[in-house]
Amino acid sequence: MIADGEPLRRGPVNAYVDSLASARRLSIGAVGGPASRAGQGEAPQMPARRSRPGRDKLRAGAAGKPGAAAGASPSGMARRRAERRRAERRGSDRRFEAILAAGSRVFRRLGYARATLEDVAGELGINRATLYYYVADKAELLVAILDEPVQQMTRALREIRDLDVPAEQKLRQAVAAHMRALEVNYPELFVFFAENLHTLPVKGDGGLKRQAEGYGDLLTSVIAEGMRSGAFRSDLDPRLMMLATVGMMNWSHRWYTPESPHSLGEIGQQFAELVLGGLRAVRPRRN
Repeated sequence: MIADGEPLRRGPVNAYVDSLASARRLSIGAVGGPASRAGQGEAPQMPARRSRPGRDKLRAGAAGKPGAAAGASPSGMARRRAERRRAERRGSDRRFEAILAAGSRVFRRLGYARATLEDVAGELGINRATLYYYVADKAELLVAILDEPVQQMTRALREIRDLDVPAEQKLRQAVAAHMRALEVNYPELFVFFAENLHTLPVKGDGGLKRQAEGYGDLLTSVIAEGMRSGAFRSDLDPRLMMLATVGMMNWSHRWYTPESPHSLGEIGQQFAELVLGGLRAVRPRRN
């Protein structure tokens, strides 16, 4: 629970939010809260749950956005966010992680289209105005939740594709890594898959659609490699097989819960057997 008005500070996405605030000329009105005290306390520690280095890319990309140029007059909200950033206090990143977790739960329960920042604030027991110190709208919250997990999945699959091992082994590892990512990032990635969010026009999506397309291309290349080597059947379309494989894995968002009898990792092992069993080339029997 985050107390109302408690000094809060965002983690690595601060510059991204500020540039959005300047570009959109937000004028949300004064939001109450105690003044920051710059320079006091210790530098915030990153949470043990998992790091999100991908958000640094959001910060780097913000420099070229309109309104971020020197001399631009920041809004009152942007000014207050900057003051919050200067209030170095232990646990501030942990608090932002709590906001991301609450957003994931709300989006999962209500769906992205129906959910509002007010719903997220209610989940945390704070008022909506407090959230504006962190995110300008629910689209920005969604990007903060999903950006790094989606990038991690793509990086992991690229590393698997580049391994010097047979295609069958690559595909087995790819399926296992996909399901493991769903487990580590539960329920965040289920939000992504539940509503096909990579196809929605989400403002400032940080390239979620490009990441999803790149992921599909990587998995298709692994399957095509197996077909060229003779390990997989050549009478099948590699892209269709990719779509079937990804669709089967992602559809778990409809029926999986942490109380399920099998973990997502165990489910991944069985999925891999199913996929490989259908793709393996049939060897002629010797008489």
